[in-house]
Amino acid sequence: MSTNNNTSTDHVVDPKELQCQKQSQQVENQITTTTMNNDNTPIRMLSYVSTAISNRMPSISYFNHSLSLPRFPELKESEQFHLNKKYDLLTESQKILLVEEAKELYQKNHSTWYVFNEPIESDDNIKNNMEREANKDNTIHTNTNTNYFAVYGTKSYDCPIQVPLDKSIQVFINELNKRPTSTTSLYLNHTVILPGETVKSFYHEQSVWSKIATGFRKHYNFENERHLYLKKNAANTCISNDNSNFANSGEKKIKKRKKLLVISIVGNLPESYMLKTVASLPQSYELSDNFNKALLENNSNLLISNISITSPLDSIDSNTCFKEVKLIMDKHANNFADIDGLFFIGYYHSVPLLFQTAYYIFNNFYIGQAKLPPSLGIWGIESCLSNQTLFEHSSDNDTNKKLWQNCTKQQQENITSIHKFASSKDFLSIVDWILYHTNTKITLSCKLYDNFMTIGQKLAINLKHPNIIRNVWVDLQYYNTPYRWPRQYKDLSLIEDPSGVKVDVPLPIKRVFEISLINDLILSLNLGYYNEAAPLLHVISPFFISRSFNKNTIPNVLKKQLDKDFKDWLNKVDKEHTDWKAIQSLNKFLFSHNDNRDDDDDDDDGVVQTSANNLTNLYDLLQFLEYIKYHRQIELKSEIYHDEKMYTMFLENTFFTGNLIDKKKLEILNYPPTQNIFVNTLQYKVVWDLHEYLSEFIKFKSLPIEEEDLVNGQYSLSSQFISTKHNTDCGYNIVSKYSSQTGFERNTIEAKYRVNKLWQEYWGWDPPIKGLKLLKSIFSIFEMYKSGEELIDDITFE
Repeated sequence: MSTNNNTSTDHVVDPKELQCQKQSQQVENQITTTTMNNDNTPIRMLSYVSTAISNRMPSISYFNHSLSLPRFPELKESEQFHLNKKYDLLTESQKILLVEEAKELYQKNHSTWYVFNEPIESDDNIKNNMEREANKDNTIHTNTNTNYFAVYGTKSYDCPIQVPLDKSIQVFINELNKRPTSTTSLYLNHTVILPGETVKSFYHEQSVWSKIATGFRKHYNFENERHLYLKKNAANTCISNDNSNFANSGEKKIKKRKKLLVISIVGNLPESYMLKTVASLPQSYELSDNFNKALLENNSNLLISNISITSPLDSIDSNTCFKEVKLIMDKHANNFADIDGLFFIGYYHSVPLLFQTAYYIFNNFYIGQAKLPPSLGIWGIESCLSNQTLFEHSSDNDTNKKLWQNCTKQQQENITSIHKFASSKDFLSIVDWILYHTNTKITLSCKLYDNFMTIGQKLAINLKHPNIIRNVWVDLQYYNTPYRWPRQYKDLSLIEDPSGVKVDVPLPIKRVFEISLINDLILSLNLGYYNEAAPLLHVISPFFISRSFNKNTIPNVLKKQLDKDFKDWLNKVDKEHTDWKAIQSLNKFLFSHNDNRDDDDDDDDGVVQTSANNLTNLYDLLQFLEYIKYHRQIELKSEIYHDEKMYTMFLENTFFTGNLIDKKKLEILNYPPTQNIFVNTLQYKVVWDLHEYLSEFIKFKSLPIEEEDLVNGQYSLSSQFISTKHNTDCGYNIVSKYSSQTGFERNTIEAKYRVNKLWQEYWGWDPPIKGLKLLKSIFSIFEMYKSGEELIDDITFE
């Protein structure tokens, strides 16, 4: 109950509380008196002091028993903050105030923040690039950009904070978070990309007769242009400085450097939810920076701008987040003028927001106002383009409760609404508009092995359009039991490389079948055979789900066993390699150079060099890496967003593919919700869809020739994101027959060969996880045939 003077009857006023009120009243009276007695006093002084009080003493509360001291020194009137100033024109006191305000709101994760740069084109930069090309310098170059950091809702939004030139964005952000910066980071990859590491492995140039046939089909309203074609001469050209798709360089005089703009968006997630789903999240500036390196590796004469946004999609509703992103885009509207390429990159739940942003930019900065850039690309990594489903092949029934454990109700509602929006008509209309009104190439990439979402969900296989290209990233490290690497790895010698080491590793025969099957299905989708391949891929996707593919969701029984194995392995290594404990630095480990190494570190690396000389095979290398990783002396980067091949693939998908002759609308394919794999009706459907797919697959006439039967993976370890030398003998060995200028023959020989090979690989298939074991038992229909030829004859007769 309250009295007329608004003082609660059940609250005893603390004397210190009254003292605080009196001090605040005295400050206000003094300001008012000063303003009334001096007509020349700027009115903004009142607002400045009021703002300064709130900014400097946020911990002052009428319910606290003590007052905290101001965090910032008093600013003179001449040092008052002006939003129209640039950061380098501010005083040191103003810079401190600006940074601290942005830091406070940034750490709360309730506001959009972003990093951007302003590349400066100069004659010296052009000259240096030309000299590097003439000297064929193999080092990795980056743009001489000035990076800026801004938080929406703070003064830094109007006056962005300039990141010191001697600091990377990563170091700057780590300092804001008060996180230590890792001393050594190595890129470790053991991956295969399906259906190929390059778009040239499954597309070809369109012949004159094909163009005529396309016009004929269009005239009679027949289906035409199932898939994209390579640009002219793209099949025989690597991405290099003399590629017509990029800026010409070398001895030629450069009048204008090609300007590219990269926009990346990543959303926040509750930590507990993130660990149980995607396991880790990239930083938005990390996606942009990696793609920049891929671009500059192929042509250092590019002028690249970046806008890297991190959105609080977990704590704020998506509509509000989109409004903030739109304001950021409006603020940087000048960046969209006169550019030669525009790229969008998003991860998981930020992909729907990424499409909204692209739609907004196209409509507000180009359509009806300016010409669209010739190269447009959208890349969705691990996209949530369907309703959310968490699969667990266990006896647990209430998996949804575990998923949202330690999450607030608001966070659950926000994330769930994103998944619902991704499958709504509003979102699909946005994708349809982008594909119909622009020549945007959409690349969707995902992991093959997951504990959370299926391949079909992440690749949105219900969306049919030639401009959508799909790729699957296969992490081959799942093929080995932790700390129990195959003994034959001792026979695999390390291949020295200027940027690291590489080792070609044949895949285990017992896992080749599943890779070949997924490869053929993704290849079929990219070639436009949606109706034939999508139904089978949709029903078998859940079988690739397992909790063991995420270290944070491993079943307790398995986790205990792995922990015991690790302790036994660690004790064994400590006894066999006593010198590893003395390692202090890894700067010279296996690398002839390291750009981050200081010259005065040479004396500290003697032990490392001695140890490294003993690492001559893959088995010892993996043991050493796991050992030093355990002692937190190294950070191994091996996620999908760390793989340089993925960025190069996105680059090629955008630059090397031509535009459609005729505009096409997005076609939506309807599939029933994915059922539990243990339901009998689903298992019968798998058998039926497999038969239907193979019956159609043997009729395909546009498949690339698979010259190698053996599938090879590769372990690569590098101190840099980009390897300066690429080994073309690794990866899924698919060589396109369309790489020659003589053309190709349209027949079904390759299709029948692949079906026969599938039958052969089935007999060696022995997967370890529950879902794939069940899938193998369902695929036992292969055992009905004595040979692959008999299988082909049976489905051909149909």
